[in-house]
Amino acid sequence: VSAVIASSDSNWRSNLLKKQLMTSLDADDFETAELLLTRQVRDRPDDGDLQFRLAMIKNEEGKTDEAIGIMEMLVASKRHKEAARWLISNRFNNRKWADLTSEEREQFGSLAKLMYEEYPRDPGVQSLYADYLLTSGNLKKAMPILEELAANNPGRGLQAAAVAKRLKNFEKSTDIAESSLQALTALSEEDPANLRLSMAVARDAPDRIDDRTSRRPSGHASCTAVRRAARLRA
Repeated sequence: VSAVIASSDSNWRSNLLKKQLMTSLDADDFETAELLLTRQVRDRPDDGDLQFRLAMIKNEEGKTDEAIGIMEMLVASKRHKEAARWLISNRFNNRKWADLTSEEREQFGSLAKLMYEEYPRDPGVQSLYADYLLTSGNLKKAMPILEELAANNPGRGLQAAAVAKRLKNFEKSTDIAESSLQALTALSEEDPANLRLSMAVARDAPDRIDDRTSRRPSGHASCTAVRRAARLRA
């Protein structure tokens, strides 16, 4: 009987905390929300989602360094994909690769890899990881991802053709370049008013395939691509 009473009391307290937390969040009372979440985390220290919510609240309060610390801990100890997505969006968005330290580059790569392992079919995450691999010079790993992206993105197909040529797979490079140019041309015909698309077709005309595929793959892209991951659905 005592065990049942204790369990009932615990459930009542938990429900009360949840109601208080919702009330504080509705009122943008982040200080109270932090206190409530800190109490919940103390009671359930292994609950990664609670820790994630606490980090989000701390960030809202301007305690960014504390939030980052919690998020990094969640990624390291629990491979928490939402924390990884948050770190990508909040630490690397709009930053250029050249401005990152070696430690930051390594962290960005680890986060991109984790996101790709969690969302291997998501085009945004595929693009994110492919960009990282290209930037870090890992063309072989980037190639199959680019090929998959090329099915629905002819621009990525042209990039895949360039990478294939650098890997000395000339037949594949030519095949991908031709099919991508055909797809771009078809899209241009469907929407001739699309100036951006028309310019892409003109720039990558068939008589310039060799020039296009001989260029170094875009490896200087900034970390703005990380915004794609931030828009992922939970």
